[in-house]
Parts: sequence; C-alpha cells; structure tokens
Amino acid sequence: MATVFLANRCFTQSKNGFNPESALLPVGHILSGGPGKNSVTAIDKPAFVSTDKAYPINILNWHEIVNDQFNGKPVVITFCPLCGSGMTFLSYINGKALTFGVPELLYNSDVLQYDRQILSLWSH
Repeated sequence: MATVFLANRCFTQSKNGFNPESALLPVGHILSGGPGKNSVTAIDKPAFVSTDKAYPINILNWHEIVNDQFNGKPVVITFCPLCGSGMTFLSYINGKALTFGVPELLYNSDVLQYDRQILSLWSH
C-alpha cells in the first residue's frame, strides 16, 4: 500500500477538510481537484453483472475508487482519470481493514485518496 503522508488528527478545512500540518510532501503541491471531499463517490461493495470481475474504465472515470474484497481480503482499486493509471492495493494495516474515499485533491496531477477510518491522505 502507498505510504501515508498526511495524518489528520485535527479535522480542519485547510485542504478539502484535511489538515496539512503533518504532510511529508510540500503542502503547496497538494491542489484541489474538484468541488470538495466526496463530491466523487467511491464505490463500496460493487455488484457485478457477469462471473468475471472487472472494473470498467467508464465507471472508474466517475468514481475513481472501488472498495472490494478478493478471497476475503479487503482491497482498494484506484483510478486516476487525469493520467489514466489504475492500481490495486491490499487495504488493511495491522489486521484492520480500511475503506477509502475521494478527497478531490491532487499531487503531481495524480489523484489522492483518503482512508475513512483515520482520515489520512494516501498517494496513488
């Protein structure tokens, strides 16, 4: 999983509701990517219409994040419409499952995501 670079212990409105005080990256390089946190909704528990799992690009363009499971293990599928890249990560730390949302923030023209449990930003 990507490295956490912004812990949000104090919920502020500095960057779409995330506190940039403890960022490991230059805060000036974290830019708004849209109207606000969760204006693009992640998909939780996706339903599939065939027996093969697939995440169509036209759906990922709108939602950017899918929280799913493979073989009982939590995963997050992320897609950046700006650069056309997709990634999949196991989404648990120390045995705790995390789910992710869309903060509408960018770093180096690439989407960021946030975990809903700790409210930390993660790099795609």
